[in-house]
Amino acid sequence: ELNQRDGIHPTAEGARIVADTVWAALRPILEAQPRTRVRGDGPPGS
Repeated sequence: ELNQRDGIHPTAEGARIVADTVWAALRPILEAQPRTRVRGDGPPGS
């Protein structure tokens, strides 16, 4: 079973499948975006 007894929430295996499916769709979109720096994302004082 991929869902818990409540029929709503996934089991650990189901959650892995959901995560893999979502990542497969999001990864190309995210990789196509230019990288931007976020405050605190670098050496101190930068």
